[in-house]
Amino acid sequence: MKSSLFVYVLALSVLFISQKGNSQVTVESSNLTVGLSENLQFNALGIHATDKYHWVITDVQNNVVSDDSKEALSSFTFPHSGIYQLSITDIHSTQSEGCQHEHQNFNYQITVAPVQSSFNLSNIGFSSNLTAANLASGVIISIPLEVTLENGTNAVVNLNNFKAVVQGVDCQIAVQNLENAIVSTSGTYVLKFQLQGSAKPHNYIMIDFIDENGKATTYYHTTEL
Repeated sequence: MKSSLFVYVLALSVLFISQKGNSQVTVESSNLTVGLSENLQFNALGIHATDKYHWVITDVQNNVVSDDSKEALSSFTFPHSGIYQLSITDIHSTQSEGCQHEHQNFNYQITVAPVQSSFNLSNIGFSSNLTAANLASGVIISIPLEVTLENGTNAVVNLNNFKAVVQGVDCQIAVQNLENAIVSTSGTYVLKFQLQGSAKPHNYIMIDFIDENGKATTYYHTTEL
């Protein structure tokens, strides 16, 4: 009986050591789209700003564009539009708590669009005060959009592809983009969105303005409805 128990324990020990020695790092692959001259965001990459890791970006010919020996990933910008590969390996979390990535690597195929756009929140305008009563009948928002197109390309921007989403407690507000122009030159264009729906008086709302790549810029309306 003792001999059988010894053999059973020994077998479990060998199995544990074997599994531990054969543990593999998992690799996650995904696709991202970013605008021209846009920095990569840590939350989109699945890592923390405080993590330690190695990274390398290559082009479609597998030429190294940049890596961690040249600059920080947070400050890297793509030299021109196209398709790139980003590999993040040897991830080590410096936080004692939270997500651990030691057994996970990331591979991304990144499409860099030949367009860079940004919403100018400082010059946002409203056709009337944002109140619950005015939203019931409709309020038009005007917001400047700064567009930069890459030189030497035939890039165009459909202004109707930009969206806005209203969020707030006890509000159901539909948003319609009123602009349909297609532009082919860099410059500043004014987008107009119509907001209409129900909202509870004295509550607060925020508006997410969303570009063609799904990146949101949030406007916080600091006055109650």
